[in-house]
Amino acid sequence: MELKKIVALTVLVVFSTAAISYGGWQGPATIISATWGSGASNFGIESGDTSDRFPSLAAILFDGRIVVSDEVNEREVIYNSDGSLLKTVPWYTNQSGTKIANPEYSSNQYWNVQGFTPEGNVWMKINNYMLKSPSGQILQSYTTRPAELGAVSQKTLNSTKAKITVQYPDKTWSYADVGRMSSYMRDTNGNLYGYGNTQVIRYTTCGKEVAMLMMPKKIVQETSRGPQVEPQVTVLEEYGSPVIAPNGDVYTWKRTPTIYSILKWSWVNDPNPPSNAPDTPEGFSLKTTSTGINIFWKAVSQDPGCVTGYELVRSTTVGGPYSALATVNAGTANATGWVKHTDTTAAAGTTYYYKARAVAGTEYSLYTAEVSGKR
Repeated sequence: MELKKIVALTVLVVFSTAAISYGGWQGPATIISATWGSGASNFGIESGDTSDRFPSLAAILFDGRIVVSDEVNEREVIYNSDGSLLKTVPWYTNQSGTKIANPEYSSNQYWNVQGFTPEGNVWMKINNYMLKSPSGQILQSYTTRPAELGAVSQKTLNSTKAKITVQYPDKTWSYADVGRMSSYMRDTNGNLYGYGNTQVIRYTTCGKEVAMLMMPKKIVQETSRGPQVEPQVTVLEEYGSPVIAPNGDVYTWKRTPTIYSILKWSWVNDPNPPSNAPDTPEGFSLKTTSTGINIFWKAVSQDPGCVTGYELVRSTTVGGPYSALATVNAGTANATGWVKHTDTTAAAGTTYYYKARAVAGTEYSLYTAEVSGKR
């Protein structure tokens, strides 16, 4: 008798947000669904010993068009935003019994999308990095990654965290986390996303995690074929990597033994967003010298990024009241990440009490703990 085992590691995680959150993804909704086959309303699949060939979700375009690359049937299938079929573009056409390249195919080819522009143009990478218009015209081409797609760097902060910086020509994001995501991109509204094979994270302008969406995991059925023989594996459910739409919605494909479908999670804003304040400076400390009191702190993870500077306040009484002492610009940390300011106005023999906070435009971090010193 055959022995069957269902391997299901998880069920669908539909909506997940961080502790500091405004909005998130809701869904999924099934936008497209079709059975396997070679007909006009089917998708193609070929099963192999080590892997299967089946369609991939190529791109979600500026106007909501959905591009599915049906490899087995050698065609691009393009849908409207509501899931209705717009057109099917064969990869090849026949001329006198000979396959030739279909000239319409190249204008509808949107593989490996890297990002978007506010005008609706699409950055993609096949051999080179290319910028395509909504009509499929190649506007620019680069052999190396252009600055418009962001430069990502990572710097170790401690044994558990690293500072991630994603720099665009017009804006820089930075934040502290356990490590960088596989890829980053911006939507047409300027929001930043980090994503990989199984998850998407959306960040605030100050590098705070707004929400996280996890892709469902693969569910397979293993059927015994006898002792010392590998079991037969049947895919009951499998999901693709997330694809981020220009407006921040997230799509992926799903396959079962009978159906191939496209799923969509829609982004929904919270009408009452909380503060987007930067982190509080750490390591706040003093050192007295003959010329004044040196004040030190670690640059927060959002510097460079949303942080515009630091405010220092001073008092001659424990707990205040405090008066403004100085504003220190962002981007002034040394190679090890420390920021320094010298209080040359401190009077000899007087004990002073200091605090500091990071500033991001009109947003402020919490103050540091108070520290005291006497010149």
